[in-house]
Amino acid sequence: MSKLPISLPPYETYNMIPQERTQTFKQWFASPINHNNYKHGEQSSVAHGTYIRYFYDNIRQILKTNHMNIKNEKEFRKEITTFIYRLSDENKECPP
Repeated sequence: MSKLPISLPPYETYNMIPQERTQTFKQWFASPINHNNYKHGEQSSVAHGTYIRYFYDNIRQILKTNHMNIKNEKEFRKEITTFIYRLSDENKECPP
């Protein structure tokens, strides 16, 4: 039985359609993500930047728990931010 490779090639988004932007990156980073909380039936919001920090911290904790390292944390943070930015919509609310 052969082992799977430890590293995988970078994720490629072949079918991604770029979104037209009306905000600068800084404006987007500070702008809110509006979403409905289905559990409590309320709407809440958090800034994109806050969500990215939360997302990054959770990934870093998972890697640390599994005894894995990030060689260049600054580059990794930038890649995560760019990935989320490119896949996000500008200030569009999620439907209820």
